[in-house]
Amino acid sequence: HEAAESPQYGRKFGGMIGRGLLNVATCFVDLLVNVVNETRNGPALVGTLVGVGKGAGCTVLRAGSGVVDVATFWVPGFNGFPVSDSYDNCLAFAPAQPAAPTR
Repeated sequence: HEAAESPQYGRKFGGMIGRGLLNVATCFVDLLVNVVNETRNGPALVGTLVGVGKGAGCTVLRAGSGVVDVATFWVPGFNGFPVSDSYDNCLAFAPAQPAAPTR
């Protein structure tokens, strides 16, 4: 995930391909994880339905992000549309860290 966000073209190139293929190959995990977690957290039927909805949305988002990464890895300056690497919440992002000043 870090390499795909790199401003260096050579590092970004491989990082986006890897992140894209990983996201496409594992997108179904979002559905499974969210159904299990939401079923545990809520009433059985309601929690399951919430998990299916949340998991389906995250599955589509992760698969779409992966397809965009693989299709556009060669575009300079474009780092794709990343999703969180957590399967618990595909929209959970850590705050962006400011770049360290170079001397």
